Amino acid sequence: MEACMSLALGDFDRSVLRRYLAVVSALYWSLILGALYLFPEHKFSIMSNTYSALGSYDQNNNPQWWWLFSIAMTFWGIAMVPVVFYNYRRIASISSRGAGVGAFFLMLGGIGISLVGIFPDAAGMTSGNHEIREIHKYVALIGAGGYLLSAIWFGVLLVADALKNPYSDFDHKLFLPPYVILGGVFGTGVFFLLQWETVYENLKAAAIAAGQPVPGHFGAALNTRYSFPLWENLTIWSLFLFIVWFALALPEDVPNGNGY
Repeated sequence: MEACMSLALGDFDRSVLRRYLAVVSALYWSLILGALYLFPEHKFSIMSNTYSALGSYDQNNNPQWWWLFSIAMTFWGIAMVPVVFYNYRRIASISSRGAGVGAFFLMLGGIGISLVGIFPDAAGMTSGNHEIREIHKYVALIGAGGYLLSAIWFGVLLVADALKNPYSDFDHKLFLPPYVILGGVFGTGVFFLLQWETVYENLKAAAIAAGQPVPGHFGAALNTRYSFPLWENLTIWSLFLFIVWFALALPEDVPNGNGY
């Protein structure tokens, strides 16, 4: 019982963390790959299908195997709770209040991700007469927003620690790769999605001038570098990589720094 409680509260060393993340990641990605492999005959493509399409029971998405995605997302959000506590204990040596804020964002991200599994991107109404798809959009925003805010917040704390404490217990170089990957993918995606607004206006103007139907804003970008699904999928993959890498890069023992 005590061992289970220690695991739930993230009170373990790096060797246990490695095994825990390996098992959790293997289970999560097995379910995701199962949903992807069993996607109907038109097949899943990151160029034209959002990540949530894997968990949508709509006929044009994944009506038979959507529940694999739902289990995966709900499972991941819950399984990350010990990692939230694990991160907090170590970052608290830099700033206990700052670590608390970052842990809150990280927990919020996990809650949002779990709710994505409960409220799929599909047609239907809840008992409160709310559209399931609309709820999905909000909880997906909470999940992604919570994770991104935690990454930014923890990054600020780490930079402050590197500048103020040259003898820190943290090896700050270990945190660079996940930030470069996540920042590069997210930044590139934002660049192309913003650029698409100008490209689309030109396409629309050309269609009107030629007397042709105006292409839809979302559909016209599919299968191009301006595709929203493309950058959504890549950002989500980068986020999961970031979460795992960040936790493994933290000091193995809880530092005894002068947190504020």
